[in-house]
Amino acid sequence: MREQAEKEAARGAADAYATGLELVSQQRRRQAPELLEEATRLAPHDAAAWLLTGRCQEALGRDRDAIESYSAALALRPRTASAHFQRGLAYFRLEEHKLAERDFAKALELGHPPIEAHFNRGLVLHRLGRHKEALAEIDRALELNAPYPRLYFVRARIREQTGDVAGARRDREEGLKREPTDEQSWLSRGVARLGWDDKGALEDFRKALAFNPRSLAGHVNAAYVLAERQGKTGEALELLDRAVAHHPDHARTRATRGVLLARLGRRAEAVVDAEALQATADAAVLFQLGALYAQTSRAEPKDRAEAMRLLRLALKKGHGHDQLGSPDFAPLRQTAEFQRLVRAAQGLN
Repeated sequence: MREQAEKEAARGAADAYATGLELVSQQRRRQAPELLEEATRLAPHDAAAWLLTGRCQEALGRDRDAIESYSAALALRPRTASAHFQRGLAYFRLEEHKLAERDFAKALELGHPPIEAHFNRGLVLHRLGRHKEALAEIDRALELNAPYPRLYFVRARIREQTGDVAGARRDREEGLKREPTDEQSWLSRGVARLGWDDKGALEDFRKALAFNPRSLAGHVNAAYVLAERQGKTGEALELLDRAVAHHPDHARTRATRGVLLARLGRRAEAVVDAEALQATADAAVLFQLGALYAQTSRAEPKDRAEAMRLLRLALKKGHGHDQLGSPDFAPLRQTAEFQRLVRAAQGLN
C-alpha cells in the first residue's frame, strides 16, 4: 500500500509540474504557481519544481515566497548557479543587499553566465557603497563584450558618486549613442534622460513596453514621467491600471495607483487600493498610503487621522524623513499634528 501511494504521489507531482511548466511557457504565470506548489507538495525532493515555482512567484512580485522556493531548491542541489542568481535578484529587489551580493558571488563561482553575474554584483556593490569593487565588476562585464548599453549608464552613476565627473559624462554619452537591444537598456537610457529630456525618457520607457508589454518598470517609469513631470495624471493612471493587471501582487505599484486616484478625487477607488494593502510591512508602501489618505482627507476629514497613523509607522521604519515636503501632504501641512511630525522626523533624520 505504501509503494502504491508513492507511485500515485509521483504521478500527481509529474502531472502538476508538466502543466505548470506549460502555463509558464504560455506566459500564464498567474495560474502556474498553484500547480507548481502542488508539485512541490507531492514531490518535495524535486529541485527543478522548486526553482520553477520561484520564477513564477518572482514574476508575480512575490519575492519573499520566491526566496523560500529558491532556498528549497538549493537545499536539494546546493551547487545550482541559477538558483543562487535568481535568489540574489529577489534579495536585491527587497533591498537586502548583503544577502544579494553573497548569492551573486556564489553564482559566479558556480559558473552562471558571467556578464549578468558581474553586472548584478556590480549593482549591489554600488548599493553597499563599495564603489571601487562595483566599478571593477561593471568593467569586467564590458570586457566580456556585454551587449547592454545600460552598463554605461550604471558606470556613469558610480563614477559620478566617486567624483569622476568627466568619466561619468563620457559613459553617459557613450550609452546614449548606442541603440538599446533589450528591455533593461531601454529602461536605463530612459532613467538617464530624466530631468533634462523627459520627453525622450518617456519614449524610451514606451520602447521598453514595446519590447515587453508586461514590463513593470516600463509601466511605472512611464507613469512617473506623465504624472510627476508632465501633469498628465489621467494618462499615468491608465498605465498603472495595466501594471496592476499584470502584477496584482506588487504592493508599491498598487499603492502608487491609489495615490493617483486620490489626487483625482476618486476617493472610493483609492480606498479600495489602500485597504487591500493595510497588512503590509513595507515602509515605502505605508508612506504612500499616508500620502493617499492625506489627499482623500480633502473630501473626508476623518482620513486625516489614518494618514498620520500610516506616516508615523513609515517613519518609525526609517522611510520618508526627507519626503514630507511632497505636495501630496498639502491638506495636512497647516495642522499642528503634522508640523510636530515634521520636526520629529527632522530630528530623527
